Amino acid sequence: RLVIYNSFAGLDSHAQFGFQRSPHAVIPNGLNLGAYAPRPDQRRAVRDDWYIGETPWIGMITRYHPRKGIPEFLHAVRQLRGAGIEAKFFLAGSGMQADNTALSGLLDELDLRQAVTLLGEIDDVPRFLNGVDLVVIASAREGTPNILLEAMACGVCTVATAVGDVARILSDPGRVVRPGDVGDLAGKIAAALADPADPAERVAAERALPQKEYDIGQCVAAYQHHYEALVNG
Repeated sequence: RLVIYNSFAGLDSHAQFGFQRSPHAVIPNGLNLGAYAPRPDQRRAVRDDWYIGETPWIGMITRYHPRKGIPEFLHAVRQLRGAGIEAKFFLAGSGMQADNTALSGLLDELDLRQAVTLLGEIDDVPRFLNGVDLVVIASAREGTPNILLEAMACGVCTVATAVGDVARILSDPGRVVRPGDVGDLAGKIAAALADPADPAERVAAERALPQKEYDIGQCVAAYQHHYEALVNG
């Protein structure tokens, strides 16, 4: 009776391989914008937890998976370090710990063992985001990356590959990267770090999109609307 997609990219990809069913709706994943919000007072405490000073802190928050672009990110880190960019780097999420032998081996191969901190799973993502300077999404494939919206809602600068709904969500083309292009990824991370624009203006503009289209209350209301329409038939 009804097909619900949680991304516009999902709707488009299904149509392209011939799955067309009407009626349908797109209801993106919702965010609790009360939890995901800028909290400048938390920055110092988060960074103290991980012994980070005021050096830019850059990384990925995702699960360990071949489609998440982790090798591309690490190759970009190597390029950034080679170019003399002063920053600290991290990988956080399921599988992002030292006992992951494949990941540890890649860090050793790229001589990044001391440059990239493996944090594992983060218990309190909104708090953690408020201590981070830049979040990278390097995926080869996504729908609507939740971490992109979560970072934007917390006021964190983002650089992301042009997959799924990313280009629709992240309006600045200077921070949208060609998937798999390590040079483009490294260049846009460096440009984001050097951007002289007022960060308060970026934070206000980027938080406006989650408030307008991705608030959890709007998501719940949309599901309720469609389910009631089906029941009332």
